[in-house]
Amino acid sequence: MRIFCTDQHPSAFPYFKMFPHEYALPNDTVDIVPEKCEATISSIFDAIIRCQDKDVGIVSHGTGSGLSIPLNKGSKFNFDDQALVCFRESLAQQTTDGDAAGRLNMHVGDYRKLLDQLKRLREKRLGKVMFRACTIGEDIHILDNIRQLLGCTSLCAPTTFDVFGYFQFVPVFKTTEQDWKSWKATHPSAEIFGQKPNRFSLDWSGSGLIQFKPQVESQKAVNDWVARKLPPGNFQGHTVYLTCVFPGTKLVLPRDSEYRNYLARSA
Repeated sequence: MRIFCTDQHPSAFPYFKMFPHEYALPNDTVDIVPEKCEATISSIFDAIIRCQDKDVGIVSHGTGSGLSIPLNKGSKFNFDDQALVCFRESLAQQTTDGDAAGRLNMHVGDYRKLLDQLKRLREKRLGKVMFRACTIGEDIHILDNIRQLLGCTSLCAPTTFDVFGYFQFVPVFKTTEQDWKSWKATHPSAEIFGQKPNRFSLDWSGSGLIQFKPQVESQKAVNDWVARKLPPGNFQGHTVYLTCVFPGTKLVLPRDSEYRNYLARSA
């Protein structure tokens, strides 16, 4: 699967380079080839049209009503709500290009370009499409509408907040019992994985931009945690890129048994 990573999530591209696999519904493990893409729907449509893959993904911001990606540069409308209605009505010839462009505050020529791109994309007859965008899967009717608009076979997306990030650690490990007592006292909700001398713990902070802070006892502790929590990949060194879904205050990582519980699929 070719997955187009917008700069809205700058850690997504290096994450998929490090861990080029993704877990999706119904029970798929998808091989990933990441590609950077400008965060406009026009640019993403062009990229999908150009690529040879039938299965594609998009990493961006999202809401329960669609992708939070502007239609083109300078547009105040995203690929959600009003835009989805306009495209659907245009394809069904239930509105004029001028009326749809007016509702989206666009020049009619710009709208026609987008509509032409959408028609060419639909001609590809896409297979599996995957969105990595916050909460877009919480309303299955929205997923159904987008899947039908894109003309793809299936569409998988998260139902909760979706996070990409990274943490770094230096090879100066925390090995004393006092180190770990202090960590637990200041990070009470952070789970400790492994046993002495290979303990690892990860905590987070922030609201919009999540930051991760690790406590590491050994390199093996990190390696074991990565193998348990993240897809097969090529991690080495002292920077770990990661992704997770974020229901409430709990981080759910790709290899956690409940990860797919926070995905939805339209097919």
